Amino acid sequence: MVGCATAGAGGGDDDDVVHLPPDSAPPRDSSPFPDSAPPVDSVPFPDSAPSCTPAPGMGTCTANTTYCEVGMLSGQGWYDNSAMPYRAYLATISPGGAPDDVAIELYSGYGVFAGGLGTGTFTITGEELNYATCGVCVRVLTDTNALTYSSGTYVDDYLATSGSVTLTSVNGTIAGSLNNVTLTHVNIDGTTFNSTPAGDGCNSTIVSGSFSAVLSPPP
Repeated sequence: MVGCATAGAGGGDDDDVVHLPPDSAPPRDSSPFPDSAPPVDSVPFPDSAPSCTPAPGMGTCTANTTYCEVGMLSGQGWYDNSAMPYRAYLATISPGGAPDDVAIELYSGYGVFAGGLGTGTFTITGEELNYATCGVCVRVLTDTNALTYSSGTYVDDYLATSGSVTLTSVNGTIAGSLNNVTLTHVNIDGTTFNSTPAGDGCNSTIVSGSFSAVLSPPP
């Protein structure tokens, strides 16, 4: 497997992996039985559910508990059509002093792409749950520092454990969307790329997000 940059020493990974509440009811009138029902627009129910608010991780967890709806991401894409064709996309999903990035990696010959890369909607299950075997691999890389495809550092790996990825293009551009993706903190072996849950209870979610970028050869 390949991918973006290296995990920093602070996250406990045993490798230098080169990869990529509702409103309360209004007070009642003096009589609890109004003569007529109030007009529809005065009924105390919101027009829609409150939007999700990004929540930072608890305790030592370095990823947000949720990133909510990240919208259209702005990132970079890379491709390789050699012996093991792949596509990779990297974008910041939580800006700040130590931003978190999302990496979407597609590997021909693995998981859902055992027969080659393609478009469609792919569920994160089975072989997609391990970084050594996933064809569609979704990771959050936390507390990044100048992270690119081939340089920079980050602290922890969070690998997708459920949800789905829709791909609308894998040639020329990499484009698609994420839907209800959950992730958990993992350690990735630098030799086998096998990923194992860290077991620290650190989990995260990306409710939704879209991505699109022109694919460039790796630097």
